[in-house]
Amino acid sequence: MWVEPGLHMDPFILSLALKACGLALSVSFGESLHGYSVKTDFINSVFVGSALMDMYMKIGKVEEGCIVFNEMPLRNVVSWTAIIAGLVRAGYNNEALAYFSDMWIQKVGCDSYTFASALKACADSCALNYGREIHCQTLKKGFIEVPFVANTLATMYNKCGKLDYGLRLFESMTKKDVVSWTTIIMSNVQTGQEGNAVKAFRRMRETDVSPNEFTFAAVISGCATLGRIEWGEQLHAHVLRLGLVDSLSVANSIMAMYSKCSHLDLASTVFQGLSRRDIISWSTMIAGKTEQKPLVDQLIKRDFMQKLLEMILVSAHSRDT
Repeated sequence: MWVEPGLHMDPFILSLALKACGLALSVSFGESLHGYSVKTDFINSVFVGSALMDMYMKIGKVEEGCIVFNEMPLRNVVSWTAIIAGLVRAGYNNEALAYFSDMWIQKVGCDSYTFASALKACADSCALNYGREIHCQTLKKGFIEVPFVANTLATMYNKCGKLDYGLRLFESMTKKDVVSWTTIIMSNVQTGQEGNAVKAFRRMRETDVSPNEFTFAAVISGCATLGRIEWGEQLHAHVLRLGLVDSLSVANSIMAMYSKCSHLDLASTVFQGLSRRDIISWSTMIAGKTEQKPLVDQLIKRDFMQKLLEMILVSAHSRDT
């Protein structure tokens, strides 16, 4: 697809079109707009260059995005943040932190989104020392008061095994949103402190912050490990009232909870009521049935196993492409 010869766009419209290509993952049209931006010299606009680079990042062409950024004659905080965030999304955390260092050396002013992206890179790569340095910078700049920056910082400490730091940061937050609460609940579950996860959930329910599907999935998982089916049943009833049982993360955690508590019949009821299922849904049922032999004949059917095989193959294919 090529840009129509009679079509004229200014840098603002071109930037919007490039953003749309990134959101729609439209490779061919995005590359056409790249050619148009070069032909018209709009490529030298910081807005067009930033949008073009971000478009390449979103469609998975990381190298092309980096080339566009490196060739930009002008860059602003949006440009730098976009390249850092794009690299983090693609899993290039060390490269993202290298760009963040360059940005800092060049004394480009960072905003809250820049710090959050850099902290996510530290979290995903377990770069604790670098994360601590960025923590100091957020304190100096005052961005620690921004909820999503504080949440990302807490996640970084938790992923790096410093749950005590993450907890202290959480307790010091003047504003705790659903992400703040969910982060601390998930971190407790992941580090084997399920009792503390349940306590945090109860504290959350005493505030005006409503839990989302990820919060419920985390605390239900904690109840499963603790073997507290009565708590799990209460949470199951709650998500039914809220209409969140259609969320696969919630449904899968409910099935796992019932299976671990030796109620595979209830897990099967949840499974059969799902409008869609993923590999975790099927795997949860298979893991449960191996522990309860009397229900094997009921659960293991040819179409059951065939569906599992199909989903595994589809998943494997998607990772290869």
